[in-house]
Amino acid sequence: PPSVRAIPPTGQVTARKGGAVTLECKASGNPVPSIYWTKRSGTGKSVAKIGEGPVLSLERVERQQAGVYQCTADNSVGDPVTVDMRLDVLYPPDISVEKSWIHSGEGFEAQLECIVHADPQPT
Repeated sequence: PPSVRAIPPTGQVTARKGGAVTLECKASGNPVPSIYWTKRSGTGKSVAKIGEGPVLSLERVERQQAGVYQCTADNSVGDPVTVDMRLDVLYPPDISVEKSWIHSGEGFEAQLECIVHADPQPT
């Protein structure tokens, strides 16, 4: 059966929003295995094949592309083998408000909320 490993061995890759990133894995076996890439959904299941070959290149990375990617090697001898790689996407703060306006009478207390998403977390 084939074997597969992530490059770097930690399987952790970081990119900045709008930048480019490559995910890479190496596979070996006899016969030589084919390699394909999938991305796991939020429920942990793999979605459709998104690339083939040892390198997956992503251009103009968006924060929604963060997550776990799987590199699978298959040479039809035994079961395919998979290695997980985690892509973290760093992005600047994105601010939204819960309510665009709040009406409060004079002397009454009003609570204003805003929601901030960012990676790394803002302080």
